[in-house]
Amino acid sequence: MNRIVQIITLTIMMSQAAFAQVFDSITEISSDYNIQDIAKKGDILFAALGEGGVWYSEDDGFTWNQTSAFPDAGFGQEAAMSLLIASNGDIIVGGNQLWNGAALGGSVFRSLDNGATWNGTTYEGLGGYEESGKIVELSNGDLMMQAGIDKIFASSLSSNEWTQTNAPGGVIFGFENINDVVFVVTNPAGGNAGTWVTSDLGQTWTRYGGNGTPVSGGTVTIAPILKSSEYKFIGIGGSYEPRGLYRSGINDTLWVDVNNGLNTFGIYPTCMATDNQTIWMVFQEASGGCNFTSSTDFGDNWAEPVQGLPQQAGSAPCLSKLLPFKTDLYTFANKSIYRLEDVVSPNSVSHPKQNNIDFKVYPNPNTGRFNIAISTANKEAVTITVFNMTGSIIHTEEPGILSQGNHQIPIQLNNLPTGIYIVTVQSASGIGTQRIEILR
Repeated sequence: MNRIVQIITLTIMMSQAAFAQVFDSITEISSDYNIQDIAKKGDILFAALGEGGVWYSEDDGFTWNQTSAFPDAGFGQEAAMSLLIASNGDIIVGGNQLWNGAALGGSVFRSLDNGATWNGTTYEGLGGYEESGKIVELSNGDLMMQAGIDKIFASSLSSNEWTQTNAPGGVIFGFENINDVVFVVTNPAGGNAGTWVTSDLGQTWTRYGGNGTPVSGGTVTIAPILKSSEYKFIGIGGSYEPRGLYRSGINDTLWVDVNNGLNTFGIYPTCMATDNQTIWMVFQEASGGCNFTSSTDFGDNWAEPVQGLPQQAGSAPCLSKLLPFKTDLYTFANKSIYRLEDVVSPNSVSHPKQNNIDFKVYPNPNTGRFNIAISTANKEAVTITVFNMTGSIIHTEEPGILSQGNHQIPIQLNNLPTGIYIVTVQSASGIGTQRIEILR
């Protein structure tokens, strides 16, 4: 009997040791509700707990308190499913209306005071009420939300009304905003699988990366999307090839396989995160195991994958979100919060060098001739780049080293067709992004 006890004890200790090398359990938020999403606002963590509403932690996730209850948004029981911390500090929750535990319709809740009070609204699409999914924000305050499996709605920070907009068609497995271009990965039955982009809130869609796109056929079941520094990444998980992780440079739209060192695993990415110095990824093996790895060279090489991750109940056991917070990496599974300590660069998270250069484009819209007004706090070199909506470079301007003060830089783009374009202004202190419209 003692021998059996020793074996059991040793097995438990080995299991705990393997687990501890990846993520440590901090706490269980509530014994009644599973966690659906997590987000950060300053030094506060927030968690969406379905029917349990929204909770918050002010001590790095060790203790949690429930915010006020959602108002009655129309029918059924309100549930928090996704979180967006908006640029103005609002907490926006993609919610569902539940009836006997099943999702019956969609609703959105918003709080201006960290959850002390909420307002809520239901929304209805062309096919009836939808289930709320991920919400993304553009730099001008416009909002887009995935709803159900194949619909997209649009709104703004100044409005509580959500209106269904166009979608590429088919089931949506990836949804993300990168530099005010919204990326959607679809896997429709009609053979329209691909990566699609829009810069006009879904009014028009263009296929991204037609040459070398990793999503050209087969069956996609999940497709997390990430921007790290000047690269875009897409993880393709599905029943058939191509599976794995692909990278597209900001200077082109060609997707390149960056599975170096991981190919033998038959990887199936489920979530990614970055502090723009390191990329972390969780992926599922073809055999079903869950793995954690990282890259410090934008996917050219990956650390040896390790197992021992917390797993979720159900048919999708691998982690669904990684969140850099302060100097740690957070995640969740079932009812608990987990943390990997001291892996995040504090400077990159607290003071990101993205979208922190303010400049003005005028006139806008324009005919291809416009000016960029920019104020520089220091003497520095500036690079101006114009992209089309698929990420290809249209024009690069290097006005040289600018002195401290205000500057107006003229840009002339001849023979560009009517359309939406992206302008970036980049220097050693950061990068700023704006949309322009050219009318011929």
